[in-house]
Amino acid sequence: MDLALGYLKFLDLSNSLELTRVPDLPTVPNLEVLNLNECHNLIEIPSRIGQLKCLKKVFLNHCEKVQSLPQSICNLKSLTNLDISYCLNVNELPENIGDLESLETLDISGSGIKTLPSSINQLPNLGELTCGVCEGLTLPPLTGFSRVVKLCIFGDEVPQRMRYKNQNGSSLSFKLDQPNLIGFSFCAVCDPKKFSGDDMGDINCEAQFIDKSGHSSEKFCFEWVTVKDVNLLCSEHVFLWNDWFGMVDGPAEVSFQFFINRGFFEPQYHEDRDYEAIIKCGVHPVFEEDEDDESYLKD
Repeated sequence: MDLALGYLKFLDLSNSLELTRVPDLPTVPNLEVLNLNECHNLIEIPSRIGQLKCLKKVFLNHCEKVQSLPQSICNLKSLTNLDISYCLNVNELPENIGDLESLETLDISGSGIKTLPSSINQLPNLGELTCGVCEGLTLPPLTGFSRVVKLCIFGDEVPQRMRYKNQNGSSLSFKLDQPNLIGFSFCAVCDPKKFSGDDMGDINCEAQFIDKSGHSSEKFCFEWVTVKDVNLLCSEHVFLWNDWFGMVDGPAEVSFQFFINRGFFEPQYHEDRDYEAIIKCGVHPVFEEDEDDESYLKD
């Protein structure tokens, strides 16, 4: 084995248009990051990828000719990020995907995947599951997550079990009927056809709290952060995310305004807010006693 390869930690082969197969991976046992983004002629992922015990991040964005992921990828106990977005011919995830005990981010946007294996509920550290532009995707009940904070799926409905909903607009308000508020779960349904602007940026929710004396707080912003490839959306999508905080004295009433930051390139680049593209919204308050309840994800 080449000694230099033995120490290699980052391998970037992205945009290698002539690449059809990846060199023998066990020769790089300390590899931590494998970037194969936009290798449009790549045919397959090496079956021995599971031997790379140090591998933390795998990027396969726009590898359109890849047909499947090898089962051995589920042996990567250190893997935190897996991106197979726009791998159009990948139609399923390995059944044992739940063995990826360190996985934090999974992006299957624009892939050919129609169902997720039930073992996805076994991923204890999954923090972001992005399924945008996956038309026809059927999700299993998401019951096993301990910390899902972001979910993007094809659709146009606020989950039925989300406590407060606006089925025709981007704002809502309600009174809180119990103490020990520790956070909120948010839902924004986005219709890209109603978006006006040159560039779609962050999805946000601005909140204002009113205490029992009627005093209003400063406004807080709970953001999804930039949605990757959101400009490629051609139909309605549902964005769900959580935000946790601690409040000694909970508010008596809260109001929320959802919006999208939009950019304009002319006459010079500037941003403002788009409210019309958020066609429905929902908020689910989370209290200390139901911290582990994620029933709003089970529809």
